[in-house]
Order: sequence, then structure tokens, then C-alpha cells
Amino acid sequence: MNKGLVIIGLGPGDPLDLTPRAMQALVASECLVLRTAQHPVVDYLARTDIEFTTCDQFYEDGKHFEEVYQQISNYIFSLLKDYPAVSYAVPGHPLILEKTVQLLREKAAESDVGVQLVAGLSALDVIYAYLKCDPGKGIIPVDALDLPDRSIWAGKELLVTQVYSKLSAGDVKLSLLEVYPPEHPIKVLQAIGVADLEKVTEIPLYQLDWQEFDHLTSVYVPSLPVAKDNSLAKFIDVIATLRAPGGCPWDQEQTHQSLKENFLEETYEVLEAIEAEDPDMLCEELGDVLLQIVLHTQIAAEVEQFTMEDVLAGIIAKMVRRHPHVFGDHQADDKKAVLANWEQIKMAEKALRSPEAPSLLGNIPPILPALMQATKVQTKAARVGFDWDDIADVWAKVHEEIVELKEASAPEIEGELGDVLFATVNLARFLNVSSETALLKSIQKFRRRFNYIEQQVAKEGKEFSDFKPKDTMTIEELDVLWEEAKQNKL
Repeated sequence: MNKGLVIIGLGPGDPLDLTPRAMQALVASECLVLRTAQHPVVDYLARTDIEFTTCDQFYEDGKHFEEVYQQISNYIFSLLKDYPAVSYAVPGHPLILEKTVQLLREKAAESDVGVQLVAGLSALDVIYAYLKCDPGKGIIPVDALDLPDRSIWAGKELLVTQVYSKLSAGDVKLSLLEVYPPEHPIKVLQAIGVADLEKVTEIPLYQLDWQEFDHLTSVYVPSLPVAKDNSLAKFIDVIATLRAPGGCPWDQEQTHQSLKENFLEETYEVLEAIEAEDPDMLCEELGDVLLQIVLHTQIAAEVEQFTMEDVLAGIIAKMVRRHPHVFGDHQADDKKAVLANWEQIKMAEKALRSPEAPSLLGNIPPILPALMQATKVQTKAARVGFDWDDIADVWAKVHEEIVELKEASAPEIEGELGDVLFATVNLARFLNVSSETALLKSIQKFRRRFNYIEQQVAKEGKEFSDFKPKDTMTIEELDVLWEEAKQNKL
């Protein structure tokens, strides 16, 4: 036999599943090492007088499995100094969920050492046969000791191998509970395909680490029920699919930063629908905003920052916490009392998060549009009593700021104009009018009337760019058209 490694699959455990080719390789081995003696076929090998050693000592001495696997691969490779060929036998099939084999093949490739693989029946094969499932239809095998990223398996049909102890079962349970409900039915599969040892236990997920385990234990996890087409869970699944490998290239490239403008744009389109009093448009635009929320949540879930369950849990808890007059025994007789209590609770929450004294205005995003931000600043200050007593005082303040603007020098104009706008927003608040909405309506009104002027000028064969004092259509004539637009209630 040429110098190199012979890696042999021992099958799932029953000696009858040991292939003739594997048996031939085992018998012919000059130096045979088993990854572990914790496998039913090992007793059969001992009875046939096949000499072997095992790597179980590494499991006893190693602190974690990555270290153990590295030590085993180093040890097997070191034997090549003393033997022209080393046979290494592993449970199941050598290429299926066998980390030591992966490491050995990498070392062999770097050192120009030949590798012969002797296939064995995989434990997965007999489990698939027991479950009567078609692996080509989506069941995902994963290693309990090295679970892949959650985005690969979340909600899917799983077969978790190497659940060899209560400790590993506990780790698997915690990971699965992030996606599957506690009552989700699972099957603990032990020594499937091995006569007299085979055992199957059906339990809810939360009881997983209550069972007994050995080195032939796997766990079958059915997929989550298919969500209704119009459910939030279904929508989340759709977005996860778009972001997953094989999904949409555009969705896969998005980040929190790249989606900022989209979120703002979709929000304004909701406001446009509300202003238009168009329920169909509003329904559609709210869906677009929901898309942004789910996209941001999916991006966070993929790096295990938070999930939609975390988002929902957070907002539910906040609503209950900030409505003690509904969910508790606090009294609030009117809207003013409710809002005052809301602010007190928010301030207390912020104090818990930061050792610094919280500012009443500190949680108003500075990125908000100016009119909206001004309204929020004034409203929050008013809730704690910092406000005018009467609207007459507000009118007086507006007039005072206009006078100061008229008298301002060039360097002062910007600041004084800002004061006029700020005072005007205060007036709008006292009049129970949204300054943001009011200005938007005025802009829309101007656009409608200006469009009317454009249409009328076009009827006379004029170009808008021709409007100059020397043109036949004077500013007075344009004013006439403007008044016509007003009379037509545009």
C-alpha cells in the first residue's frame, strides 16, 4: 500500500451495515486508529481479532471540541513518520459531519500526502429511512457541536447529530428555543438501525435536556408550520428567504445604513396617503413601511443582535409599562394627565439606562424635520409647565419676533427668521394645528395653482422660460391667472 492515509467509514453501528470494502480495509491495516471506541461496531472488530487503538484519551484531556479535533488530526498525521500508511476509522461516513476528517484532508493536501476514502453507510441514511423522509426535500443535517449560522436552519426541518450529553443537549435546546416554540414536538433518536439499542422518544422541545444521551443520539426537529399567507410570520419568512443564499441580490446587499433613505421616503408616503384620505393608498404604504421594519429586523437577526420576537416583546412591555392607568392601578382622568405620566415614566426609564441626569428633550431625534422637531420640543416643555398661559401671549410673541426680524442687521437675519418660525410653530400648537401639515398643505396648494398657470400659459402658446418683464404676459396677467386658480378652489 502506498504511503498515505486510509480513512474508513464504520457505518451507523450495526456490524451488518459495515461494508465489505470497509471490512477489507480494516483487516489490511498495519496501523489502525479509531476516532472513538464509543461505537457498537467496535466490539465486533475486537471479536474478529483486528488490532486497533483509539483517540478517546484526547476527549478526556481536551478542554473543548475544537482543541480535541485538532489534537486527533495532529496525532494521526504524526503516525505517518513510523508507518507507510495509517488507517483512521470513524463512525458513519467519513465525509459527513466529521471534523477530524476535514482537518486531516487539509493537512494531507498541504503535505502532498495521499488520502484514500473508504465510504461507509452514514447514520443519516438509516435515520432518513426510519423517519421515511426524503433528504432531497429540505431536511438539514447539523452538528450539535458546531451549529451553523441560524439563518441557515431557522424554522426548517432539522436533524441534529452528536447530541451526546445533557450539556450538549442543553446548548442545542437554547439555540433552538430562539426560533422554535417550547412546545414544538421533537424526536430524540438513539442508535437508529442498531438492533437491541434503537430507541425513539417523542417530547416537546423544552424537555430536550431532560433525557439520557450517548454517542449515538440525534434529534429530529420538524419544520415550523407553514404560516398563513397573510400572517406576519409568513412575511418574515419571505424576507428571510430573499436575504438567504440563492435569494435576491438587492435584498442581500442591504444594510441598516443603505436603507435609511428608503425608510424615510416610505414614511412620508404614508403621510401623503393620510393627507389624501385614500384608504387603499394608506394600506399599501403601511405595507411598505412594514417591509422596512422587517428588513432591518432580519439584518439584525442574521448577526444575532435581535429578532422580531425581541422587537415585539420590547414594544409590548413598553406599552404596558407606560399605561399604568390601563394595565395597573394608576389614575389618569384626562389626556393631560396621561401625557404627563408618560413623560415621567420615560424619564425614569432613561435614568436607569444612563447615570447622567436625563434631559426632558434628550430623546427627541435631532434628525427630525425642523417644524416637527420644534413642535416636539415645545410640547414636551409644555407638559412640565413651561408654556404660555394664554394664546394672546403667543400672538404677541409672534409679532415681537417679526419686528425684531425687520430691524435685524445682515448677520442677525438668519437667527431672527428662525425665531419667527419657532414662534409661529408655537402658535400652531396653541391653535391645535400641525405646523408640518399646514406647511405641506400650503406647498401643495401653491403647486396646484402654479400648475394651473402653466396650463393656461401653454394654451396661449407661450413657454414658461419666456416670462420676462418685456414679455407680453406681465406679472399682473400672471396674478390674474393665480386668482382664477383660487376661485376654482385649486
